[in-house]
Amino acid sequence: MRVGNHTSGAPFLMEAERHLESYRSTKGEPTDLTQYIAIPWRASDEESGREQFLLLRAHTLAAELADYAADDERATTALKPLERIRAHLKELRDGGTESLTFVTDDDIRWRALRQQLFAAWQLAVRDYRKNQLSESRDVLNDAIAIAEEMCPQSDGLLTQLYYGKAKLCLRARDFAGATAHFRKSLASASLRFANATTGGVEREAAQYSVAIALTLGLAQCFLDQGRMDEAETVAVSGHMLLELTPDVVHRTFARQILGAIQRSSSHDADAERLAQARKNLNSCRDFFLDRKTPTAAFRSRYELALIDLHERNLPAAETALRTLLTDAENAASHKWATFSRIGLSRIARRSGDFTTAVREADLARMIASRFGLTALAIKARTAIVQSRFEQHAESPQHLSDVEKNAQDLLRDIPEHDVRNRVVVLLVLVRIIAGRRDLRRARSEFERYERIAHLVQSPRIGQLADLALEAIYPTVGGFRCPVDRTPRTFNLQANIDAVQEHVIRRTEDYYNHNAPVVADALDLPRSTYYRRRKSYHIGPERDSEDENGQ
Repeated sequence: MRVGNHTSGAPFLMEAERHLESYRSTKGEPTDLTQYIAIPWRASDEESGREQFLLLRAHTLAAELADYAADDERATTALKPLERIRAHLKELRDGGTESLTFVTDDDIRWRALRQQLFAAWQLAVRDYRKNQLSESRDVLNDAIAIAEEMCPQSDGLLTQLYYGKAKLCLRARDFAGATAHFRKSLASASLRFANATTGGVEREAAQYSVAIALTLGLAQCFLDQGRMDEAETVAVSGHMLLELTPDVVHRTFARQILGAIQRSSSHDADAERLAQARKNLNSCRDFFLDRKTPTAAFRSRYELALIDLHERNLPAAETALRTLLTDAENAASHKWATFSRIGLSRIARRSGDFTTAVREADLARMIASRFGLTALAIKARTAIVQSRFEQHAESPQHLSDVEKNAQDLLRDIPEHDVRNRVVVLLVLVRIIAGRRDLRRARSEFERYERIAHLVQSPRIGQLADLALEAIYPTVGGFRCPVDRTPRTFNLQANIDAVQEHVIRRTEDYYNHNAPVVADALDLPRSTYYRRRKSYHIGPERDSEDENGQ
């Protein structure tokens, strides 16, 4: 939906639909507006220009409201007469910029051109929903080029077009492009706010645009990159702005993203944070189910199943994901069918059923590949490699094929997709270590360390710990800070860690008999007592020893 129409759309729709009915009564239901409407910005007089403008806006707004209500069929019907706008934009873009300059934005030709560009935005949305990404990209690129050349420019229009371009970049996991265009959208919305009359609808619309770009745009972009701190900050800010608007639907979508961020940034033992994520996601799921838009609840249901997985309630997680899989398949939602199978693979892997884990991940890969879900295909292939490694971890002779799969997968993941790359790199470290090539495994771990700071994910931290255990064998579970993740190179910190480890082991060996432990450590008792207190092992002096002295 076009951000900014939440306050003024309904009254205008009534006026626009009256004009649409007038055309229907004399010319019948239009199948192509250009059969009886000239290219809008070439209207011969102001009256015909206004008619063209109102007719365009009626169709665009009808499509917009249908899209907001998740009524794909009605939105497609409303947009069908506007399809030739694609050709009009190419005509104008190829014909130079002379006709894009107007004296004022009150000029009906300027308003008609702006409306046609808004219609182009809505066509791009329809293409995006149908996974026709190339068509969506083409019409958006044409619309952006024209909107940037228009004089005067429309900040509201550019806000929306940049947002659409950013979503396309995000879909392609072009995070730099997505971030740049979300920021352009925010900048345009800020200009709109600054230039609007205090207390007017334009300022409310600009504020609303900022909220949408933050929550549904930048927050999701940061989440996909594993930049959890930034994602949560942006999501909370945008959600607070949406609380000031009457748009309960997008407010709920924002809360859903916030719940996903809270879940993704939680450790398994972080009960309080997982409980907060569950509360948010339960609320979103119930809201969408009550509105009879069950597909909008798929994300909440998936995230709730993963919370069950965090809490080690594997039966509940599996039941939830199998139910979601059935519903997604019935709704032809290939994205969530793929996610469900990847989740089922994780559950099987955690249960030690690696055959099932590989099968579920491979089914996910086939769905994703068939329907052009490139990013999900990468996740599914990663799940296959993880499952096959754990299946053959004790049999080094079987790991050569698994390593080849991991190397092939790593080559297919773009350099900028750091979140997916680090997971595969860490699995690769463990595979190579399992083949007893510790030198090469450490080299791969160093590749991970060079980009590790770009991702903030407890799950990836756990994978890094497992990789370190494989390449730096522990002594009684002990590892110096220099061999942990993140590494600590401070010499005194490492010396202190070794001293604490030795004292604890000696205490265990001598059953915490303090005088005997001090003698074994060859330390004066006063020094021994100070050190055990500094390491929180015990009091500075045992009462029995003190009385004995």
